[in-house]
Amino acid sequence: MGARYGIYFQEEVHTVVTLAPKKIAFDRILVPSDFSDLSMCALEYAKSIARCYGSQILLEHVSQLPSGYAPSEMPWVELDVTLEVMRQGERRLEEHDAQLRAEGFAVQTILSSGNLQDEVIATAHDQKPDLMVLGTHAVKGVVRLFCGSDAEALLRRVDCPVLVVGPKVRQMKQSVWSLRDVLCASDLNPGSARTPAFACALAEDHHAAFTLLHIENPARERHSQPLDPEPFQNALARIMSADQRLSGCDPMKSLQTVVSRKEPSSEIVGLARERDSDLIVMGAHSAAEKADHLLRGVIPSVLAEAICPLLLLHHP
Repeated sequence: MGARYGIYFQEEVHTVVTLAPKKIAFDRILVPSDFSDLSMCALEYAKSIARCYGSQILLEHVSQLPSGYAPSEMPWVELDVTLEVMRQGERRLEEHDAQLRAEGFAVQTILSSGNLQDEVIATAHDQKPDLMVLGTHAVKGVVRLFCGSDAEALLRRVDCPVLVVGPKVRQMKQSVWSLRDVLCASDLNPGSARTPAFACALAEDHHAAFTLLHIENPARERHSQPLDPEPFQNALARIMSADQRLSGCDPMKSLQTVVSRKEPSSEIVGLARERDSDLIVMGAHSAAEKADHLLRGVIPSVLAEAICPLLLLHHP
């Protein structure tokens, strides 16, 4: 693991606007950033959410050697390059810290050096954020968090929800996060019941329309047992009775089942566009769930095409 640095600020915050108390709390928001345009778009979403919930923003930058640079036989050159990369990252963090605090946010900046995935996971474990917000695209930067084993490790080892801003997501125009329509896609597996319960409570916080989407593929259903929704409903009831934040929610009232031979991702993205949804919520299984392997499953396709952010909740 690489070097880790933290910069802490305890100044009074007085300009952030917060709304009424909510069922869901996002007190601390971790924002990994490589300072790319997409990372800045993700930061705007984090700022909007922070204004809504009165959150502290944890802005992290992981400094790494330039791609392809590995002067193993000249360790002193490698050290000079590493120090310069760290200094550049520190300067950018200082600039963003000053801007964020000028806007009234509580901020903690974190400068790390090493493997991107390892450092972000370590920060999440150390700081215990309530939400992570990051941008991802198909070329560089934070995208490495969503490629191959990096992605599986992140979702398997980070407990907090992850809000992902994909390449086609609309720019955040709201000063304070406000949801009008929330779409939650679920396989109605009892083990994933917490995801729609959380999504429904989040929608209620914002008085937003909520849809629980289940997609059936007739070709697949012929080779498997018919779906019995009762175990899912029972699991949902247990979760909501055990967690007072989720009481009063009933995602099953908003269940919409779509029978389609298309890829589920097409149906999810299409319905979100049709409804002009502000948020798609999905569960992400661990790597042991081969059918839901991140790279081979639905999530990457939704990320690539969705015009609204995707909120991922980890399933143990």
